[in-house]
Amino acid sequence: MVDIVIPTYKRPKLLQRALESVLNQTYPNIVNIIVTDDSNDDAETMQLIKNFQLRDPRILYVYDDRYLHCPARNKNNGIDHVESEFFLILDDDDWLEGSATEEMVYTATRGNYDIVFANCIDERGNFMGEHHGKSEEATYKDFICGYFDGEYVWLVRTSAFGKIRFNDKLIYGEHVVMWKVLDGKKIFYLHRPFRYYNTQGVRITTAAKKNPERFFDIWYETCTIFEDDFLQWCPRRLQKYLMLLAYHSVLAGRKEETRKIIKEVYIKDKNIMFLVPLIVLYFPANFLVLLRSSYTVFHLAIRNARLRLLALRSKV
Repeated sequence: MVDIVIPTYKRPKLLQRALESVLNQTYPNIVNIIVTDDSNDDAETMQLIKNFQLRDPRILYVYDDRYLHCPARNKNNGIDHVESEFFLILDDDDWLEGSATEEMVYTATRGNYDIVFANCIDERGNFMGEHHGKSEEATYKDFICGYFDGEYVWLVRTSAFGKIRFNDKLIYGEHVVMWKVLDGKKIFYLHRPFRYYNTQGVRITTAAKKNPERFFDIWYETCTIFEDDFLQWCPRRLQKYLMLLAYHSVLAGRKEETRKIIKEVYIKDKNIMFLVPLIVLYFPANFLVLLRSSYTVFHLAIRNARLRLLALRSKV
């Protein structure tokens, strides 16, 4: 049995596509389709939901203001209403492949997995999540060290998620919560593009310029919560996140907090590479934004080409 949570906010046309993809799932045991909305003045969305409810009584429309207004709030509201053994979260601007739920549930039950995740593709056919051309078991360490990284669709055993909730003080940064959930769980990666990922909305790089403090908080939590695991398994991964923290601290005007964390890490590990992020703090913000944008374009081009090649090889 599965519940599917669709967080939404004033995007009825996109929501309609997401809902259609859920109603067209081949899996017959979807119990609840929970649409969570923290807008109480969107008449178009409300009417859309009423029309869908006439077609399918499994659709629940949930409004709740227990959490702060942000994307995490809707996810948390949805999880609070989950009743089934498993649940899946689908953003309102994305949609699912028809057999996604069925194949993920089959994999989870056959292997007694707590979490099954599959890949996403964008409108150009690029894989959005790191992969290695095959389905395989995964571990918490694989995510900490970047063996798996990026966007996926997750089927989660409700009991495995427990009382953990997304941080409603953060914009984005869902990985912080998912990594907590993954720790100690039995996990499987299904090498299928089951979620169509919309890249036409707000870009992360643009959002970071507009809300640098929010992004600073994401990387601050990433570095501090998982610091010991990074140092134990993959110190260079921690250096990467310290670089991101330094970049956003310049934009947000929070350099001193970053200096303190970098010094604490260096004292612990005595590795000079952890001092490199300090250099970032001395560059002007405009230069860093330009450098970051250029790097992102180059990095994504190389990454997309590599993942496409892996996908082609896996079909041979």
